[in-house]
Amino acid sequence: MLGEVLAVDQAARTLRVRVEDGGEQTVQVDQKAMIFVKARLRSLSDVQPSQWVRIGYVEQDGRRIATSIVGVSPKRPAKPTAGGKVVAVDLKAQTLKIRTQDGKEQTFQVGGETRVSVAGMRRDLNELKTGRQVRIEFTEQDGERLAGKIVIILPGPPVRRLPSATDEPTP
Repeated sequence: MLGEVLAVDQAARTLRVRVEDGGEQTVQVDQKAMIFVKARLRSLSDVQPSQWVRIGYVEQDGRRIATSIVGVSPKRPAKPTAGGKVVAVDLKAQTLKIRTQDGKEQTFQVGGETRVSVAGMRRDLNELKTGRQVRIEFTEQDGERLAGKIVIILPGPPVRRLPSATDEPTP
């Protein structure tokens, strides 16, 4: 189990952890559990809230009993992304609307914090034009999608496979 430590109860020998799917789990820590923090053998008192840990455990009587705890580097959750064709841009209202491959429309807030790039080069919001393909990294806040990064995907020539020495000649 991989997660972020939310609480440590030394007396009860338990850890409360937020796991990758966002849920919380409480784990009993066995007296003989091997605990490593910063690559050194440690004790439960060295495990602190906000640390990321990988917990090895066994199930016993409906409880999870930790047999090993290893501190790991913080896992940064990937930002959600969306991609599609730009169908509307309103720079005064600071909105961008795209149509995804499945035909659904999504609206994003854009502004001074939004980074736009084309072919790896930073551009400004004026590069966003109807009909262009984009990929957007965003965050959700108060029910709105805030675009953090927008990559404009330039159309390219179709990819052609080059013949190899083992290909049969075409008549």
